[in-house]
Amino acid sequence: MLGRNIEYLIVYHWIDKTGRRFQYFPGEELRDKAEQLRPRRPLSRDVSRTDLTRYGVGTLRSWINGYQQFLFHDRRPPTATHIEATLYYAINRPLSWPDAITVWDRGLQAPSVLEPPDLQGGACIVERLKYP
Repeated sequence: MLGRNIEYLIVYHWIDKTGRRFQYFPGEELRDKAEQLRPRRPLSRDVSRTDLTRYGVGTLRSWINGYQQFLFHDRRPPTATHIEATLYYAINRPLSWPDAITVWDRGLQAPSVLEPPDLQGGACIVERLKYP
């Protein structure tokens, strides 16, 4: 059993041949265990939400890659050349991301912006995972 917890957020973007980015908000294709790959929504408009797992970063990367393959082959817009997932994570400490992040608020049925939390000791490692 892993002795560390990883707190994370994931944000997805389609990218076209000119480099323009279009954010993708996962839909109903993410159910049950796959919900862990959804960009987390706020619990309320004032409280941000991240996900927490005891799986390692390698497992998260593998799950994200599998989801990106599915999206690329089944949901890709005609102008997109690839999909990028930005993984923000912290190990054994609170997650504090550097910039505002837009997530889909299922309660409001609209995008919602998560400002970086003002946390003492908050940290963030950022990885950009592209497919293909």
